[in-house]
Amino acid sequence: MSMNRDNFRAAQPPSKVLHVRNLAPEATEADVAELCRPFGRVLRVKLTDKYQGFVEFDNIRNAIAMMTYFVGNPEAPRVCEKAVFLQYSTRQEIGGGVAISAAHGSGGGPPQLGAGPVLLASLDCSDASLGPGIDSLHTMFSSFGEALVQFSDPRMAAEARAGLDGTRVPAYMAPSHPNPITMRVGHSMLPEVAIQRESEWARDFAEINALRAAEAATAAEEAAAAAQVPAAAAPSDGEGCCVLLAMIDDVQYTPSLDAMKQVFSVYGALAKMQLLYRAGAWQALVQYAEPAAAAAARSYLNGHAMYPGGANKLALEFSMQRELHVPQDDEWGWDWTRQAEAAAAEAAAAEAAAAAAQLAAATPAGEGAAGGGGAAGTAAATAAALESPAPSEHVTGDDFVAAHEEVMRDNEHLQRENQLLAAFLDKAQQRQQQQQQQQQQQQQQQQQDQLRTAAAADEHSKRRKAAARRRPEEEAFQLLSEEEKGELVAMETEVLETEISGERAMGEKDIDDIRTLMEEVEMRIGEIKKATYEFKRDIILAGDDAHGGNLSADRVVRYWEEAIRAKEVMLEKVALKNSTYKAAIAKLEAQLAHKEEMGEVLHLVDFEQLKIENQQHMEMIDAKNKELLQLKLATGKTVQALNAGKAELARLESDQAALSGEIASKRQELAAFERGLMQTQAQAADVERTFMLLEAEHRNTDQPFTMDYILMKHKVAELEKRTADWRRKVE
Repeated sequence: MSMNRDNFRAAQPPSKVLHVRNLAPEATEADVAELCRPFGRVLRVKLTDKYQGFVEFDNIRNAIAMMTYFVGNPEAPRVCEKAVFLQYSTRQEIGGGVAISAAHGSGGGPPQLGAGPVLLASLDCSDASLGPGIDSLHTMFSSFGEALVQFSDPRMAAEARAGLDGTRVPAYMAPSHPNPITMRVGHSMLPEVAIQRESEWARDFAEINALRAAEAATAAEEAAAAAQVPAAAAPSDGEGCCVLLAMIDDVQYTPSLDAMKQVFSVYGALAKMQLLYRAGAWQALVQYAEPAAAAAARSYLNGHAMYPGGANKLALEFSMQRELHVPQDDEWGWDWTRQAEAAAAEAAAAEAAAAAAQLAAATPAGEGAAGGGGAAGTAAATAAALESPAPSEHVTGDDFVAAHEEVMRDNEHLQRENQLLAAFLDKAQQRQQQQQQQQQQQQQQQQQDQLRTAAAADEHSKRRKAAARRRPEEEAFQLLSEEEKGELVAMETEVLETEISGERAMGEKDIDDIRTLMEEVEMRIGEIKKATYEFKRDIILAGDDAHGGNLSADRVVRYWEEAIRAKEVMLEKVALKNSTYKAAIAKLEAQLAHKEEMGEVLHLVDFEQLKIENQQHMEMIDAKNKELLQLKLATGKTVQALNAGKAELARLESDQAALSGEIASKRQELAAFERGLMQTQAQAADVERTFMLLEAEHRNTDQPFTMDYILMKHKVAELEKRTADWRRKVE
């Protein structure tokens, strides 16, 4: 019983949290942790009331190793002697549950003392030429560190040994091998692997990585030099562009931002990234901070597969966009420069507010309130516009284009507002100057009108004060309404997000419960159908009366008595088996107590002796493995030479058959030509004899007639012509 790899892989992206289903009722957190122990450290285990659970590893590589092992293994994982089902969880961590200590969570344990970075991997393949190649082995071991079998760190080597020892090589890495290949991985006594020359049997990836780093540095220098060239002289082949368009082919694993970032961040600092899904095809837009990093990434990742077996193959080219716009940070896009831009926007808003405050302080009461309200309103509108829109659950290509157009319209609106603000500030300054001039004129006018009555002056001052009071009240109301609207929208958004998250959590829990109930109901339905079929077969069909169609009551009673008796026998067997297990446990406990009393328990000295013997055996195994490897290499070379000889022999045999057929055809043509030659020679002899006879007759004739002469001459001409023809044929 094994899990379907394709279905489960396509259904859920990898996560460090695994979902375990179909647990036994007596299963505990320790039992689930025991199942996961060989694959890495377990942080938490949480069991639900529906015979399900969640397991959280310390990193995603351990979860992938566990899923890969059981997907390729025909035997299903078992907890408490019951088969369970595993799949990646939608969550990235577990809330609550039981925390597992380091002693329980790491199956491999800490790296052994004296264990170096060199691993010895033995493959039980019958033919070395049909086994996995050096690139396939590098793909398997590179998930634990940047090396092949010799790692740069002993801890990476220990993790690789714990994750790969006893696992099977995937079938796509050795498609020609008839049987599954199992790996045995252990530490080697060699401190370092020496590669004399690179071939299909050995390769030094340290030199390759150094060469790639040097080439990347050269490409970065060239790109930096090209970036200094004026824009008019720059070619149109993507130089100076920081945005890459990645088209993902052969999608077997759902693309995610984390996986894309892990692949693309090797070649430089990432600025922005956007995932697109349009018409059944996956694409991604990646923007680097520098053009050199984009050029290096395109040079080394174009045609590269993100996963083993050619899955998620990348096709890269420079994008027509010079700047990537990410509406919000979610699973479809991320902008790592947003924090810096937000800080700059806050600083700009603070400067605008300070300028507006200075302007308001220098402006009279009525117009100053209007100016302050406009500046603060525009600053608030700018800050509100810089906020990201609400995240969407799914963004397609058309949605992204629509969002981009909407953002462009918002930018144009903000630019118009900035222009209006600048025009307002200019007008405010002009108005301030005019007011100062008016004040001076009013002062002069007041000096001239001092002789007027105090009542008129008091009435005039009252009218001015009333107008000044009305104007700020009208414009202050608009500023307060915008701020209040923003606060209300923020509060409503927070409340809605909290309610949505709560409803989503409750929905996931309800879905898990319903799935568990459906499985139980399906199992119960299967049992009922089976019992119904047996009852119909044994009682109804076998006991029908041919005349009346009545059932025999005795037969029905016997059937149910036998069914009850079978259940009782099953219960007795289970009880007997339970008592047997209890007796065995008691016996083992008694033996253990006896050994503890007699001092036969293993001590530290015995353990050290066993370690020494184990080390000696490991050295012998390494030597035998080396001899076996040499024999396999010699066998592989012999098989290759034999195959080459067989191919050469087959080619020579085919050439011989072709030449034999050609010789037979030539012989047939020669025989036909000889027969034609003999016939021609016989005809020529007959013609010569006839000619000689005619010539003799011509000599013996004393004086022929004219007509006879003409006829004879004509006949001689024909004979000469025929003779010439036959001679030409003979020649």
